[in-house]
Amino acid sequence: MLCTVKSILAVRLFLENLLRKDHHMDKNTVFAKLASRTPLFDIMPMVARKRIMGTESEYGVQNTLLGDNPIIAYDRLPAMLQNGGEVYEDRGHVEYASPETANIVAAVAYYEAGKVICHRERYSPELYCNNNDWYDNTFGAHENYFTCAQRAVWPRLIPFLIARTVLCGAGWVNEKSRFEISQRAHTICQAQHPDTTTNRPVLNLRPESLARVKGFDRLHLICGDATMSEVSTFLRLGTTSCILEMLELNALPEITYNETYAPADIKMISNREWHLRGVTSGPRSVLALLALYLERAIELFSHRDEVTDALLIIWEDTLHKLESDHQKLWRRLDWATKLFLLNTFDAVVNDSTGDWARAQDMAYHSLNPKEGLYYYLAQQGEMERIVSDELIVHAMYEPPSDTRAYARGKTVQLLEERGGERVLCANSWDHLSIIDVAASGYNRVIRTPNPRRYLSIPMPDPRETYTHLVEKVRKELS
Repeated sequence: MLCTVKSILAVRLFLENLLRKDHHMDKNTVFAKLASRTPLFDIMPMVARKRIMGTESEYGVQNTLLGDNPIIAYDRLPAMLQNGGEVYEDRGHVEYASPETANIVAAVAYYEAGKVICHRERYSPELYCNNNDWYDNTFGAHENYFTCAQRAVWPRLIPFLIARTVLCGAGWVNEKSRFEISQRAHTICQAQHPDTTTNRPVLNLRPESLARVKGFDRLHLICGDATMSEVSTFLRLGTTSCILEMLELNALPEITYNETYAPADIKMISNREWHLRGVTSGPRSVLALLALYLERAIELFSHRDEVTDALLIIWEDTLHKLESDHQKLWRRLDWATKLFLLNTFDAVVNDSTGDWARAQDMAYHSLNPKEGLYYYLAQQGEMERIVSDELIVHAMYEPPSDTRAYARGKTVQLLEERGGERVLCANSWDHLSIIDVAASGYNRVIRTPNPRRYLSIPMPDPRETYTHLVEKVRKELS
């Protein structure tokens, strides 16, 4: 079976390379753009193979001084967006679910668009793209991947998901005033589990597909950090996409892992002890393990398209810098940037309690471009970029053109053009459902006893654009 898979893979890769021979990105170009802080992409790229993915960002919000109640614009939520995504309130935070995208550059652009949209709309006076606020409040940064890999083999992803923390941790000063490279690691207490709130796992087994395509499922990950750096996000989504494709092809390196060590291993990595005690066959060093995965990715996917080329180049360069001197990554990785800044601040600020450092940590994640520390660095040209500002603006107002989010976003646009007396029903992921605006409550009491439903059409496959449904909606509205 493996030989057959590899034969099919070889033919497919040959055809991909043949068809996309003019869409490569070389190291000199990548390094020159990163060094000058020029975005790698200013238009949505084409890729050789779609990877349907999306993100859910739980933003920390401002609380009232008395009662610690979150300040959220409940009266304006939920909101289906013109870009095909959605904003809603969940457990006392503002949550942005991006539209489905078909490649990692688009995923980064729509991830960044959510930050701008939610700040601009002021769903709370203050919003933070982070995972902790030191008041026992935690916020998730969830990832979703549409995959044909069966659930029985998903546990093979666990050692990678733990190891990738060094590539995409957000960094924070913990309650003991010690710096960790991951905000999420200390909340992980299981190797695998279907829960997302109390038994948070490395590998989430939540049975919610949001699609109806035979042989496909939705991998919903909750173990990652909320990233501000575009390159951190690019690495988080891109490396995971590569590893998942290897799993689908039965081409992952042979790594044997004892899952009982998973919670301790991810916490050790966060505390900068970079080895996995749970590995019983394969490299225990985190960097050696990630290098092994990279070697296989280069073997399988090199020169497939410019997006994959850029990912592999940055992945390799990041590992080299982590091994030699992580301070060279302060403009690329969130945790390295934050650690560099905190070390710099320590030279001029004497704060034994750590309160000042934690305040700067929060400021790094603020979504207010006039106050956020990350945004200040980006505006000063100090942060490496993946997508241009123009591409982010495009992602705010237009849905992806190559997924079912296209039909969703265009429907929202058509409804808004008509004045808003009808709306797209909240949580319309696998169907288009148009209802009276007075009945648009989400997890709340519906305000009309018998709301009129004007249209309800299934959209079971996230890989399809359902362009014909947009015309059907247009005709229905007229």
